[in-house]
Amino acid sequence: MIIHIVNSHLTRKGNFGVRAMQICSALEEENIHFYCMSRGGGKNNTKYFNFQFFGLIARFLNLFRLKVFPNFNHRKYEKFFFELLVLSKLRNLNIEGNIIHLWEYSEKIIDYAHSRRAKVILEVPNVTQNYIYQILSSKRDLALSFFEKQMLSEKGAIERADLVVVPSQFVMDSACELSPNTRYELIPFGFPPVNLKQTFVASERALRLLFVGNVDERKGVPTIIEALRLIPEFKCEVRLVGRLGALQKKTLQQDIRIKYLGFGDPTEHYRWADIFVFPTWCEGSAKVVYEAMSYGLAVLTTPSSGSLIKHNEDGILFNPGDSKMLSKHLINLSRCRSSIARIGEKARITAEKRPWNKYTSDIMQIYKEFS
Repeated sequence: MIIHIVNSHLTRKGNFGVRAMQICSALEEENIHFYCMSRGGGKNNTKYFNFQFFGLIARFLNLFRLKVFPNFNHRKYEKFFFELLVLSKLRNLNIEGNIIHLWEYSEKIIDYAHSRRAKVILEVPNVTQNYIYQILSSKRDLALSFFEKQMLSEKGAIERADLVVVPSQFVMDSACELSPNTRYELIPFGFPPVNLKQTFVASERALRLLFVGNVDERKGVPTIIEALRLIPEFKCEVRLVGRLGALQKKTLQQDIRIKYLGFGDPTEHYRWADIFVFPTWCEGSAKVVYEAMSYGLAVLTTPSSGSLIKHNEDGILFNPGDSKMLSKHLINLSRCRSSIARIGEKARITAEKRPWNKYTSDIMQIYKEFS
């Protein structure tokens, strides 16, 4: 039996639990026995168990951090309650010899599983705290928080796991710094269905640039603003789609080329855009980059996005915070607009090669090797 333990909601868009749901659906299709514990979602049958009340607690703790005390380590308390609930449930299950796919850094859960001779696959969906420490040592205005105890917990869980699954080389590099001797498996996420759009960019009109994500320092929005300041003559329209973070609206309004559109469905904006710009400092493997590539957009992003992009082939990479390099790439693409279509087409081909069923089949192969 495969037991999924997911500290997330399985069907709420934007949660990593959605990926766990993809795997559970594949297990059902292949008639493989599984059981899934999560905050909510799933299907109304005995294979799914929801800690629904815990989901409310977790949201309250996160809201307290966002609205009241930005440096509050809500993850510490969230994890404590989650472990209590999961261990209580596991003690009523026969897990001996089974595979546990764990979506939480929990040394306690891993130790209990091993005491019952179960194998543990640990999901590490985001970059680890040691990377946060490194970037904050040189740049402190990213609205990120480093917690040493959380880093030690990540290290302990990674060291104890039988296998660690990561979505990108970026995440693997940070995890390997914590535990170089752990067995890792890099399994990128799946792309959404490819969407056809016009890729020709007329030379006489302004370039259309799109950013989707939280509009804040961590996602690199100030890098976009600074890049445009360096090229005041650059003819473009920029759309920022997402929740406004610590940045002020007046900061975004200083350049008439920039329009902040707030949080909403980005579909129409992907269809509108020529270029997707995502200068993030810290991700796991950003979903918006997958989406932009599936629309055949030329993507300009950083290695920290955890994308599958090969530089100058199906996208362009530059270092976080490097507004000068971003401005140079924008100028080059504006002067050679056929490159936008060429890069976008290669991005779409990359997306076609890795649909979600390729992701789930890779995970299923791991289960077979552990059985």
